[in-house]
Amino acid sequence: MTTQSIKGILASFPHHLDHLAPISFYENIPLLIRNNETEEALLDFYPWVPYFRLEDFPKIGELDTFISSSTSETPLRELHHALYGLKPKMVRFHHGFSDKFQDFSLYDSVLSYKDFPNYRLRFYYEFQNEIGKRAKKFLPVSENLKPLLIALTWDSPHIEEKLNELCQHPFKERFVFRLHPILAERELVHLKLQAKHDIHILSHTCPYIYPFLEAHSGVLTDRSSIGYDALYFRKPLFVLDDVPLKKFSSKSIHEWILESDSDGEKPNFQEEYTKIFGPYPS
Repeated sequence: MTTQSIKGILASFPHHLDHLAPISFYENIPLLIRNNETEEALLDFYPWVPYFRLEDFPKIGELDTFISSSTSETPLRELHHALYGLKPKMVRFHHGFSDKFQDFSLYDSVLSYKDFPNYRLRFYYEFQNEIGKRAKKFLPVSENLKPLLIALTWDSPHIEEKLNELCQHPFKERFVFRLHPILAERELVHLKLQAKHDIHILSHTCPYIYPFLEAHSGVLTDRSSIGYDALYFRKPLFVLDDVPLKKFSSKSIHEWILESDSDGEKPNFQEEYTKIFGPYPS
């Protein structure tokens, strides 16, 4: 007789919820929250998703598999072994499909978007009304100009130089900056930029991605996973870093702005999207 595996999805950071909550919801794997900040974000933005605090999970001593999105969670394996005599497997669910270099050697196995359907997109459409209500106060308000999303990740080389240069661009009044939470919370980059430049910054406290992609006419990024998510919405891209995502990029910021403003046919990335995320949602 085989014993059923007891799995749990660890959530230690609010911005990981946009990836992890849909997998928990559709795969029926318990979502285990590790701190107050993440619990508050879950209740604010995903109140219909069931969860447990890790310490209150009734089968905590039987957990044999942790699904995680951060290497900072891998020490739990040894702690769990010390407390319960069971050393769980650590399975990495790659947080986003990005061009960031990451070391997964501390994990027993690694899952990517192709190992699950794109549950995040399915989840977004299934709960679009609820998500829209919660995202509304964060969305850009523009009377005449189409807003352009600037979404850079935390480990792009010379990140502050890039941001300062973009903040001085002639079209900066149309740019809406979505900073990675690490840049905001650890480096306080949003405060530095706001002190020097009159710019629009989306709050990093909102975990959602898809409402912002839909609301903007184009996306400028680097090696962030958001550039790959933008493929589904057929948004013109400009990619700063020399990474695989750059093959989808406009040749210049000026060309990107023109493409974003065009009322003509937008780029169709269906084939590329399917290679990364699996079947293209209907």
